[in-house]
Amino acid sequence: MDKDVKNTILNMAETQLDEVLQMNGFKRRSNSLIYARKSKESTQKIEIMYFLHPSYYNNALAHIYPQLSVYYPDIQELAKKILGDTIITSGLKNQILRQPIQVYHDSKDWVLYNEKDNITIGENIKDFLVNYSIPLLNDINNIDGYLEAYWNDDKRIIKDDRQHVYFACACASKKDFNEGYEIVKKRFGKKGPRRQYAVLFAYFEDKLGLE
Repeated sequence: MDKDVKNTILNMAETQLDEVLQMNGFKRRSNSLIYARKSKESTQKIEIMYFLHPSYYNNALAHIYPQLSVYYPDIQELAKKILGDTIITSGLKNQILRQPIQVYHDSKDWVLYNEKDNITIGENIKDFLVNYSIPLLNDINNIDGYLEAYWNDDKRIIKDDRQHVYFACACASKKDFNEGYEIVKKRFGKKGPRRQYAVLFAYFEDKLGLE
């Protein structure tokens, strides 16, 4: 039964999503629900995640909730150099940003009740990818775009503590230590967080020649 559900979702990906994602540079391996594309500065993925038989939807076969992720090797390398192996740098392997594609959006959940639903759901997901997810990924396909999302307070991406660490490291990778330090101070300036991220403060203060 569960294998049938996966096959239904795979069929949806093949018939509804493959073409538009391939047109935008994404590739998917056979029997995989992960689409990936690489550029000079990043690796981007869209993963068709699903939760089988969700208790919060009666009689549903699956709740489909795609996620996107972006990996900037230069930022990750610098973050590990500064912080070492921590939950932040090692918690999500090869992923700087990871979030549901519907985050901060009021679109309806994609719930599969029967095999025929995959056509409508696939069309809805495709439309969402074209109108929201792919434009976002295009905008942040390099480090400059990632930083622009921070400076412009882009509401399409999560900006938690982890992201602020990476925003600061992105600045450092561009040798913009003043801006990186400002990000660190603004987010972690209070006593508790400052202690937790002391190594990050020390890095920028050393680069700026501060005591």
